[in-house]
Amino acid sequence: MISDKIDSVSKTLRGLGGQVHPEVYELLRQACAELEDAKASARRLEVATLIITIPVNHLTRQ
Repeated sequence: MISDKIDSVSKTLRGLGGQVHPEVYELLRQACAELEDAKASARRLEVATLIITIPVNHLTRQ
């Protein structure tokens, strides 16, 4: 799912934290915070999609 991919990227960026200059680390920290927001939005979108898809699939099978 989308949120899993966002989480993977965020973890990769966090892993770079100890390997970069402090200024770059701050940028990585901010990017990770934005990715966390994006992950939450993606989860809400995925849930909304399921809420719509399940009844539609049920209707089309009747």
